[in-house]
Amino acid sequence: MGGLADAEIVGDEIKIEFASVLGDVGDMNGDGYGDLMVSAPDADHDAGTAWLFSGAVLAEGGAIGLDEAMAVVTGEEEGMGLGTSLTSAGDLNMDGELDLLIGAAWTRLDRCDDVGSVTLWYGPISGNLLSDAADALILGDSAQEGQFGYAAAVTADGTVAIGAPMMEFGDDEAVVIEGVFGGSFEIGSAGGFSWYGEDTWGDGAVYVLHAGY
Repeated sequence: MGGLADAEIVGDEIKIEFASVLGDVGDMNGDGYGDLMVSAPDADHDAGTAWLFSGAVLAEGGAIGLDEAMAVVTGEEEGMGLGTSLTSAGDLNMDGELDLLIGAAWTRLDRCDDVGSVTLWYGPISGNLLSDAADALILGDSAQEGQFGYAAAVTADGTVAIGAPMMEFGDDEAVVIEGVFGGSFEIGSAGGFSWYGEDTWGDGAVYVLHAGY
């Protein structure tokens, strides 16, 4: 991304860990520049906020304010920690646009803290958005404080891996989500999931999504 080293994104003068997570999310607006997402999971009483910046703006260099973000996503509930992970999801719905995954590892569910969640956004996105406007919500296991969504990454073949470092598994330790999906569902539920074999990464805490089905 040309000129990125000469640009500085300036956070508000408030007590948050601004830009504690960075995500190279690809060219989400189709202008030929790779875009950048930054987050502060502890913003707004730990609701969390993520800002998406145009690579073209970053390439111009200089100081860039938060009001110059193409999109701002804010957690709808205090304590959920939106922005613990940020990653491109590739083109999951095969519409020619890049999609986005945002983790919120401290999400509370059924009186259990730190269950965690991941929101899926079919690109492009713009404007000010609350996390409940996402195209899909994937929730961690409500019986565990697993911090689902604490980390996310994309492999070379376009597979998205989502980490839940505090989750304990049984014999089946990974899950595959095949095809286009939406709505809200919890991992381990019948809809949308098929269990397989052993934990590929050896840490017992990875879920995988495959695009292109």
